[in-house]
Amino acid sequence: MIVVSGCPRSGTSLMMQCLRRALGKDRVMGAKFPPQARRERALARAAHEHQRRTLEYVQQQMGDSERLQKAKDMNPKGFWECQYSVQGVQWHPGIEQNMGADTVCKIVSQGLARSNPAYIDRIIYMLRDPREVAKSQEDLQRGPLPRVAEVFTVHTPRMFVKVTESAAQWLSDYGADIPVLMMDFGALLEDPPGELERVREFLGEGDFSNPPVEQTLHRSKPEDVSHPLWPAADRMYNLMGKKRWADVHRTRQEYAPQLQREEKMIVCPRRESRSAYGECIKCRTIPRVSRNFRRQAEQDGIDWASEPCTFETGMGLQQDLPDGDYLSIDESARLSHWQTDGRGDDWWAENQRLLRKPQVLRRLEGEPADAVRDVLADQVQKNGMDPSVAAEIEAELLDQGTTTTT
Repeated sequence: MIVVSGCPRSGTSLMMQCLRRALGKDRVMGAKFPPQARRERALARAAHEHQRRTLEYVQQQMGDSERLQKAKDMNPKGFWECQYSVQGVQWHPGIEQNMGADTVCKIVSQGLARSNPAYIDRIIYMLRDPREVAKSQEDLQRGPLPRVAEVFTVHTPRMFVKVTESAAQWLSDYGADIPVLMMDFGALLEDPPGELERVREFLGEGDFSNPPVEQTLHRSKPEDVSHPLWPAADRMYNLMGKKRWADVHRTRQEYAPQLQREEKMIVCPRRESRSAYGECIKCRTIPRVSRNFRRQAEQDGIDWASEPCTFETGMGLQQDLPDGDYLSIDESARLSHWQTDGRGDDWWAENQRLLRKPQVLRRLEGEPADAVRDVLADQVQKNGMDPSVAAEIEAELLDQGTTTTT
């Protein structure tokens, strides 16, 4: 089986489209739009008219139609995914009838990590700038009824880091016996004939003279969004291109503590939902994030004023809190930072020093002085960073000589 793999939103669908045209549609497994195919199968199995109408109603209420349309808009030529694309390929009754050495199948990184190598003959692995991956994921995942205010973005490299390391571990174990071609999404868009000639040579077949590659496919551009895992994602991206699987794994181990923080989910009674660790940090350090969360809670009819912040009462990371101490539940409710007349600028500045300053310092280390000043000015203007905290960060970076002065 010929497998197209890579982190989701890295160009795997585009490569499937190219192979479908070059090798023939009969060799490609999967549906053009899998959610639509699943809906159609569910409706076809409906026992009676009331069940069919109920299914249609539930899909409409859950926003499935809007999400499906968004997916079609982002990949109008299709995803071409099948039952193995996310879960990976393992033996099951009838598997021999599903595939052969010439079958083309998309199995994204996390699925590859769960796959039996006995069924995989060749791999075309797609790479893409992790910032573009994060932006594309953000665009695809935003539903019709977002619970998070527009100021909070889901732009994060966490998914890229996790699934890339999983794939690298699998390739380290089995890649020596399976031919692997690394392909970069950006290079494919820039030079389709040259990059697809590499694919033709790798496969030893295919007519790639009329590929479905268009510059308009480059819609998700990188954004400058602060996150402590970007150095890990950037390093993994470069290492994967060089097939240095073991170094990818070591990078993941190096950043394991931060990744564990990012994956921590905390129950938030004020929002009646679970919050990611990063959301809690932003809620405590960016005033307009907490204001937007409060507005959403009021719209949902939640009595948030009587609820504590569980991040600061025992479910957060103690070393990240002022003086390393948790508040009691009563203290947290009484001193709520969601109160408009509650904690003042000094409290916000102190929290920013403790929670945001280390992340921004790591992110800007080694950057030119002008770039540091521009990023910090943007943090002050758009993300409500206290000017004194921004000044401290700039002074520390310049004093340490970690920036390039101009």
